[in-house]
Amino acid sequence: MSDSFISKLLELQKHIYDCCVEEDSCHLFGFEAYPRISFTKIGNLYEINYFGEGANYTPNINVNDEEAFMNYGFSTLCDLISENDSKIISLNFDAPDKGANGLRPWYFDGLLQANKFDNLVRFTVKRTDPAAHNLVTIDYHEKGMIAKLVAKMPALEHLELPSAPNKTFFDIDLLELTELILHAGSEHQNFIRHLADATNLSNLMVLDYADTFDYAETTPFDDYKSLFSSNFFSKYFLFTLRDPRLTQANLKELLNLKEIQLLHLPWFYGSFVD
Repeated sequence: MSDSFISKLLELQKHIYDCCVEEDSCHLFGFEAYPRISFTKIGNLYEINYFGEGANYTPNINVNDEEAFMNYGFSTLCDLISENDSKIISLNFDAPDKGANGLRPWYFDGLLQANKFDNLVRFTVKRTDPAAHNLVTIDYHEKGMIAKLVAKMPALEHLELPSAPNKTFFDIDLLELTELILHAGSEHQNFIRHLADATNLSNLMVLDYADTFDYAETTPFDDYKSLFSSNFFSKYFLFTLRDPRLTQANLKELLNLKEIQLLHLPWFYGSFVD
């Protein structure tokens, strides 16, 4: 990564700070709303971490725009990342538990401007904590965005996401992917059923899957049976299943179909007590 790129990242950090101080946003919104960017050199490549709001992407945004405080840091970072795609080994995104109407969406349209992330091995967007007030999603409705992103990440080994991808995800060559951490988010999009027929994930050895919090829309047990009856799992596969409904009898039935390392964690969304 060139010195000019590092200079731009440092300049971005300063602009974010200046914008917050000028708007007195640390007092108005609290420290958690303060966007933060950090980066670490790993060999000749870089890991980039972003903490802050990511709901809106505005290409080539000007720091003096009226809504620059909320959009400038994330939008400008996406532009810088896309312009220097081949020099990045890890991208990690997280945000405070703040949102509108109970949702906290991420819009990664800016990353789609990249040519290809040839050296990116880790891409994480922190999933929803069961105690959170807001459900984290990729867009409000995923609509194939995940497939568009990972299509630009041919070396990807670790992927963590707060939304289940749709069927187009299984058309992307992901043969380097070894670990997938996924929360179904607002809709599971038949992920488990599609996984049973997947041919693009032959090196995957670890799957951590958290089902949707909507009890009416949880993954059907028959979908899990299809997965365990398929040739997808190898003997040493580790499957962590975070699910609110499966019984011990269900789990034993699955293991009778395929003997793997299966860790079941009850997964419930919290609720306030009146």
